[in-house]
Amino acid sequence: MHPRMSKAGNKRLRRILWQCTIVAMRYNPIIKAHYEKKLAAGKKKMVALGHCMNKLIHIIWAVLTYHENFDFNGGIRLKKVRKNGVLLFLVDKSYKDSI
Repeated sequence: MHPRMSKAGNKRLRRILWQCTIVAMRYNPIIKAHYEKKLAAGKKKMVALGHCMNKLIHIIWAVLTYHENFDFNGGIRLKKVRKNGVLLFLVDKSYKDSI
């Protein structure tokens, strides 16, 4: 017996996410590289697809949470800093190092 994707949750939403991931594996270089990395690690195709679905969810969550456009190059995270009553946006170096 081998583990399967959980069937809990919304069936339509899971199917839509699966379809979006199939398209992302073809056109999104981040998802495509992640898929190929999982295949190279010996994962089966459907398992690698499940990993890519999770990666896509994280990308969507980040775009919606941080209100930033998606950047294929990884982007930079800006840190809001208030100094002397002025709001500044500085590059958060710890974010770029963690990628």
